[in-house]
This record gives sequence, C-alpha cells and structure tokens, in this order.
Amino acid sequence: MSKFTIRKIYLYLFSLVGLALIIIGSVGLINLGLQLTFFRDALEYRYGYVQPPYPYFLESIKFDEDINRIELTDEQKKSLEQWKTDYENYKQRVEKMGYTPYIADTLTRNIALLIVGVPIYIYHWGLVKKEHNREENTD
Repeated sequence: MSKFTIRKIYLYLFSLVGLALIIIGSVGLINLGLQLTFFRDALEYRYGYVQPPYPYFLESIKFDEDINRIELTDEQKKSLEQWKTDYENYKQRVEKMGYTPYIADTLTRNIALLIVGVPIYIYHWGLVKKEHNREENTD
C-alpha cells in the first residue's frame, strides 16, 4: 500500500495544474477556431470596435427632420464635426485592422498556456509514474 507523502502530493498537484493549463489553453484555441469559422457574429459582438457615441444634443433631434433645417450652435457644430471625424477614423480602423489584434491576443494567451502546461504536466506525471513503478517493484 502506498503512503501519501508531501512529495507525492506535490507531484500530483503539479500534474493537475499542468493538465488544467493544457485544458484551458486547448479550450481557448477551439473557441477561437469556432469563432473564426462558424460563429463570426460572436467574434464581432465580443471584439468589435466601439463606435464613437453620438453627440448628446442629437438625442433630442428626430432624424426624419431635415438635419440642415435644424439650427445648431457653434459648439454643437464643432461637436458634430468632431464626431464625423471620429466616425471616419473608426470606419478606417475597422476596415484596416479588423479583428487581428484580438485574434493575436487570444492566440498568444492560449499558446502560452500550452507552452507552460505541457512541460509541467509531462515532467511531473513522468515522476509520478516512475515513483509508482518503483513502489510496485519494491513490494
């Protein structure tokens, strides 16, 4: 019968940690793959660029009215022009970059989990198996 020692607890615990890292990284990669192939709407919902908010004074305007017939103050005109500039920049950024930064971030995180988790698991589980075989041979 095997004894539970601190060494065994350590080896099993770190084997479990390595296995958990492998599972988390693998699930993340599978999730990203599904988002890139089948569920593009989820990718857009989660990682879409945030559109600049409309100027607050436009909330009171009904858009079925002619926007040119509405009298705006100089400050409101500046705010509207700034919003138009921000919106054009937003559209160019979306067209140029798409989801590349978010995909790269997810890939690097999940690959890092695998790079760390696989060696931890393999090393510690190998030691567990060696110790188990050694105990069986001495019994």
